[in-house]
Amino acid sequence: MKEANAPALGVNSWLEEELYQQYRLDHKSVDDGWGDLFIQLDENAAHTPAEAEEPIPAAQNGAPYAAAPVAEPANLEPAAPAPPPETADSLYASAETALAHGDDAVAERLLGDLIARYPAAPVLDQALYERAQLAYHRHAYQDAQSALAALARISSTPLADPGAYLACRIDVETHDSSAHACIVAYRRAYPGSPHDLDLLGWLIDEAMHDGGCTRAAPLIDELAKSHANAPLVQTWRARCSTKR
Repeated sequence: MKEANAPALGVNSWLEEELYQQYRLDHKSVDDGWGDLFIQLDENAAHTPAEAEEPIPAAQNGAPYAAAPVAEPANLEPAAPAPPPETADSLYASAETALAHGDDAVAERLLGDLIARYPAAPVLDQALYERAQLAYHRHAYQDAQSALAALARISSTPLADPGAYLACRIDVETHDSSAHACIVAYRRAYPGSPHDLDLLGWLIDEAMHDGGCTRAAPLIDELAKSHANAPLVQTWRARCSTKR
């Protein structure tokens, strides 16, 4: 522990210092004259005011001292507005855009989402037909047939004709036993369809396979009457030597 120095006011020689330290340890160890001196010095030291704390500096012109300014946060870009909610129309438009860019997989996914979420949407028939077409072109015939079956349950849709035709084509290409019945029913329901020549030619081919020209002759005659200018008429007539 560091020893306290003797107070000032003349007590500064080495002898006075040593006597003062003795006095601090034992007041009776020094003469009364020294003791009285040291008592007086201690009292004077006790009444000496403490050094005042250094005042906080003031700003110029007597204004209160201001704390250092807090840095402002960096300017942040405003948050992007939330995208509008998806609707049946927006999903269909996105699917059409994907088709235009040749992204069939994305288009089919968007159409499927539309069909699942908006079963009463005005564009439902278009979504079902286009999804059936996409599935057909990738030979996913069950997916195509499922979409076409849902399309057939919609009344008064202008896509009933092409939808029914596509269903028959799938039956033909998959060699389904119901293909013949599908074509006959289609031709009865849509007698003026632009697809009639194609389907009538398929019926003639089927008849030729099952019974030759004899069985195919009535259908060739029908073909000549309904599609007289079609090259297919001359092809079948030449093949079966049919003369009219």
